[in-house]
Amino acid sequence: MSIKSNAPNWRRYLRFWGSNVDADVNDELHFHIEMRIAEYVARGMSPADARRLAEERFGDVHRARVNCVEIQTERARRISVSQILADVRQDIVFATRVLRRQALPSAVAAICIALGIGATTAMFSVANTMLLRPLPYPNGDRLVAVLTSRKGNRTQGNTVSSMPDLVDWRARQHSFVQLAATQFQMLTIASGMPIRANGALVTPNLFSTLGENAEIGRVFQESDADAGAPAVAIVSRGFAERQFGGAAAIVGQRIRIAGARRTIVGVVTDRWAFPNGVDVWLPLRVDPLRESRGSRQYSIVGELRPGVTAEAADREMRSIGASLARENVDDAEVLPYVEPFRESFVGSARPTLIA
Repeated sequence: MSIKSNAPNWRRYLRFWGSNVDADVNDELHFHIEMRIAEYVARGMSPADARRLAEERFGDVHRARVNCVEIQTERARRISVSQILADVRQDIVFATRVLRRQALPSAVAAICIALGIGATTAMFSVANTMLLRPLPYPNGDRLVAVLTSRKGNRTQGNTVSSMPDLVDWRARQHSFVQLAATQFQMLTIASGMPIRANGALVTPNLFSTLGENAEIGRVFQESDADAGAPAVAIVSRGFAERQFGGAAAIVGQRIRIAGARRTIVGVVTDRWAFPNGVDVWLPLRVDPLRESRGSRQYSIVGELRPGVTAEAADREMRSIGASLARENVDDAEVLPYVEPFRESFVGSARPTLIA
């Protein structure tokens, strides 16, 4: 009975998950028989006669193989966990001794590795949040920012627009379900000791534009921004818990915010917060007569209609902007343009984050 090795010899040195007893035994038996055949051939026998004689003198190859496998398997079982741990301990002691002899280079290398791992982890977390993870809005794939540029040069872009522009855009566009405006403001809140909080004036439809509902209470209604309407506000959960001891208890309370007593009508989750870092939202009344067209101080976010792409909306807004530029002196050098919501946050930082 002849026996052949089924695997190349080099594979015996790449077994990271333990030895293969069958393969090792086959290799050894094959080696001994081939050496005996080579010896007989060197004496002048033909290869066929040499193989026949070698296998006859070797004896029962199958029996020898079974016995060897049993012996090797039993030997492998005797390697206990304690023996493995002893080997590991010896390696650690040896490595420690070597590191002690080269303490400074070892310390520098360890610090460099730690800093590299920390920096890599931090940058991946940032890139994952800004580039890979879905936006924290139910309709995030249909959200865009409407920006303005000087003479169509987007490198000189501006994130803000005027109230009269917003009114005209809403009346003339067909690409959006709705357009909402926000304006960041620092607010003073008088509740015991006055505190400062990040706030935003927002059109009541901001929350529906972003597809967000209140966690407790309600979001703004269009009537909240009407002249003479009761003064109301919305706060984030974190702000309510930090400043008032709980989110549920604050809904319905009247608190002096920015000089006016306002009723807290809703609490939204911290995950949602927009603009970023804002804790208090106040309703903004859309009134084109209150401000001039050149007073650009609002950020605009839009929800695209189903089936409308950001590129199509961009073409429409540039066309509307060209018409407004012919009609109004303050819009003569200003053109609106559209970009996906994520790009408005990432912008020129994308290549750096990818790198």
